[in-house]
Amino acid sequence: MGNNGKITYRLLDGLLMGSPVNTFVSLNSITGAIYALRSFNYEVMKVFELHVQASDSGLPQLQKRALIRLRILDQNDNQPTVVQPVLYKGLAEVFLPRDAPAGYVVAQMKATDVDNGGNAQLSYRIAEGGHLGFSINKATGKMHASRQLAYDVTDVARVTVAVSANGAPALTSTATLLFGFMEGPVPSVELAWDTSVAIIIVLAGSCSLLLLAILLITTTCSQRHRRRGVAGRGTRQRGRRGEGVTPSAPDKGGKKGRKIDAVISKHEGAKVFEARLYAEPCPVPGGGGSGGGRPTNKVVVCGEEERQTAVGFESGGRAMEGTLKGYSSTLTGRRP
Repeated sequence: MGNNGKITYRLLDGLLMGSPVNTFVSLNSITGAIYALRSFNYEVMKVFELHVQASDSGLPQLQKRALIRLRILDQNDNQPTVVQPVLYKGLAEVFLPRDAPAGYVVAQMKATDVDNGGNAQLSYRIAEGGHLGFSINKATGKMHASRQLAYDVTDVARVTVAVSANGAPALTSTATLLFGFMEGPVPSVELAWDTSVAIIIVLAGSCSLLLLAILLITTTCSQRHRRRGVAGRGTRQRGRRGEGVTPSAPDKGGKKGRKIDAVISKHEGAKVFEARLYAEPCPVPGGGGSGGGRPTNKVVVCGEEERQTAVGFESGGRAMEGTLKGYSSTLTGRRP
């Protein structure tokens, strides 16, 4: 066969959990044996894949690639963890009636194991203090009073419970229970827990309602403040646009003033009015303003100036006298 039958192996580049695969395993190029370069944890990585290339030494060289899937087997490498009752530095306090009868449930042990299969199967036993009147179910971890208890309220019974995994080698964890005794029945732990949860729920609901009310009040006040600000800015802008504009005085003459203006405008182009300057006002003969005589139109010459006084009657019987200062307007017509 010669060089045509000489095979060499090579591990192809790849990544495993973010690291190069050749940091996890190595491959013998002649024998093709794969070696682990580090320990593997079943709880972290259960399977991984490798790409291997085999080549001969002939001409032309022939190659073939293969995918190798490696499975990690579980080992009993994790100790059980006691989760019930809650331990503090491996200890837990439990209170019992001082005269609890036989069969009375004194505690419930519970533990977990992250191993898999048979390595995660746990068993319970009393390692110390079994003679104090307590027993435990091997499979469930439930502890009972094995006889009628007769302790004083000042006594303390110390019992150590061992929890073991069934794998090989067997790993064990322990928990120490300190039993205290009291007169009468023990208050229900579940009832107290339910009451505390109810209190927490009520408080949380009250706080939520209070927060909602605060948010609603804040939003309402903010909207009102915004509306007032917009209204104030509009008023100031209208004031700035109206600056320098003097409101016109009310028209005391009313409709009559507007009628006179209309007559003047109508005859303005026909030169029916003649305006003359005067220096001093002259009395109007026979023109009593308050009398009930008939209206007159009379021209009075005073020096070189003339003044026209027009007397008319309003609907209420009062005389109205109009004087044009600086100018007098006389209707064109025959002088008396």
